[in-house]
Amino acid sequence: MEGCRLLLDVGHGSGWHLMNMAVVEAIQRREEARSHAEEALCIGQRTGSTFLIACAERTLGFLDLTLGRAEQAADRLLSLTTPGSAAFNNFMTPEAAPNAIEASIRAGRNQAAAERLETFRTWVVAAPTPGRLALLAQCEALLGIRDQDEAFGEALAAAQALSRRARPAMIVRPAAGNRENRPRP
Repeated sequence: MEGCRLLLDVGHGSGWHLMNMAVVEAIQRREEARSHAEEALCIGQRTGSTFLIACAERTLGFLDLTLGRAEQAADRLLSLTTPGSAAFNNFMTPEAAPNAIEASIRAGRNQAAAERLETFRTWVVAAPTPGRLALLAQCEALLGIRDQDEAFGEALAAAQALSRRARPAMIVRPAAGNRENRPRP
């Protein structure tokens, strides 16, 4: 919240700061994510920031999904991933599709989940990455299209490969000017 107050003090909006807080809180399954995402949604609506609106909607849908509110999550995430709906956003849809698929299945809306899966598969085939392939395998397992053990095993292997590649980049190295990095006399 301190960063949010600082942004307001210097005359900047706080929508994205609130959105970032809401995403982290939603991942942690903290209910306060809702108020931060709803506030960011209001700011997005007031300023006409369609991407901020879509991010807030996705976060609220994800929060509902993680808290076991499948119907609410499906309503929000299906709207976000339905071309032609007021909430639809081309940039957010590929990111929201896996959660929309899971929420739809949990809410008993398998036809909607299958439709989203076909669209998501098209995006993954067009731009495959280990992360997207892992999400595709997970969605196929949830819908029962593939053997669950095989699909979840593939998703886990892809996620582990991502982790192995990311680990060296996450190592914190001392700055060049640090005393520890200076040549010893």
